[in-house]
Amino acid sequence: MLDNSESWYFKYAEEVKGGENKNMKLFDKDNFSQPEVSAGKAEIANELVLDILQKYFADCEIKEIVKIGETARHSENYKISALCADEEKILLLRKHLTLEPAQIEFYGRLAEEINMTGAPVSVPLKTVDKEFLVRTEDGIFQVFDFIDGNYFFPDEEAFRGAAEALAQLHISFDKLDEQWRKEVEILSGRGDIYFNVIKEYSVEDFKEIESIIARKDNQSEIDREILERMPSLVEAVLEQKKYEKGIAGLPKQIIHSDMHPHNLLVKENQIKAILDLGGMRVSQIARDVAFAIHRLGRQFFAQNILDVNKEEGKRLVGLFIKEYERVWPLSSEEKELMPILIKDEFIRKILFVLKGVYKDNNHAWADNLPKFLVAIDEINFLWLS
Repeated sequence: MLDNSESWYFKYAEEVKGGENKNMKLFDKDNFSQPEVSAGKAEIANELVLDILQKYFADCEIKEIVKIGETARHSENYKISALCADEEKILLLRKHLTLEPAQIEFYGRLAEEINMTGAPVSVPLKTVDKEFLVRTEDGIFQVFDFIDGNYFFPDEEAFRGAAEALAQLHISFDKLDEQWRKEVEILSGRGDIYFNVIKEYSVEDFKEIESIIARKDNQSEIDREILERMPSLVEAVLEQKKYEKGIAGLPKQIIHSDMHPHNLLVKENQIKAILDLGGMRVSQIARDVAFAIHRLGRQFFAQNILDVNKEEGKRLVGLFIKEYERVWPLSSEEKELMPILIKDEFIRKILFVLKGVYKDNNHAWADNLPKFLVAIDEINFLWLS
């Protein structure tokens, strides 16, 4: 059951709104709205970093270590300034927190492969032993060349660039041998990720949660909000069921699966790199495009770059799709079903969190629930006017 203090929910609201409003509203800023790549005090031993760098370069001397503050749950990242064999190096050191060594090694090889076909992805460096990772007693690490830039900020030139970069990534995925796809299907099927846990859903799943909340003697604010939103969630589920056949017929391939503002490095409105291939899976191409449109497009309203009105929302959707199609064509069915696909994503995420909190006493992703709930309304706003 929910913590009576509701601390997980209020903590998130305070981070987003400075504590002035406990409920996330349409197009509020979220934890990916900050474009600056922030830095903080390093929490890693110089000796450990030096030992790792020696696996890549000879005669290294560390000049500075800065921890990069970010929203990632799966890794810790450090900017390293070093002198190796009399050559200045600016590097990114990543400590993996959740992925298995086999996954890390595979994604390193895959990044190298698709980078050669033109996709702007960040590729890990190889050790002198030609490996993409270093195993230590303190964890598993990778080293990258540091890419200077900030995260995505809502500018139309950068927005168009993101559409082009995503299309280039999809072309690169399409060029891969079938064996790569099979490996991605296997590796992405591991772990308690929402799309692995919630493979199917029904109205009954949400009715069960509604019943659990309704039986509570002392309902909290978030309990009441969920109950209030339950009819619209049920309606969204019923809507999805109408389009199951159409979705099943859409083309699938490897997709990025998590194209949010902090997975794009941008400099002077040019996309320098797409980050985090660790969330890849095999699914509908249109799902990836729709997800990117929502996560990047909503920032124009969250940052007050554009007035919140439906015409601007429709224009942003059209702008992204038009730029994407300059590189990679989409069928009319794919474009028509994009709002259905992105709603499907958030229905799964919402049910994943609700089951975790109300049935399994797992609050790991509970702080994301407010933005997941409001996402359904935002999708309707952007697409369905």
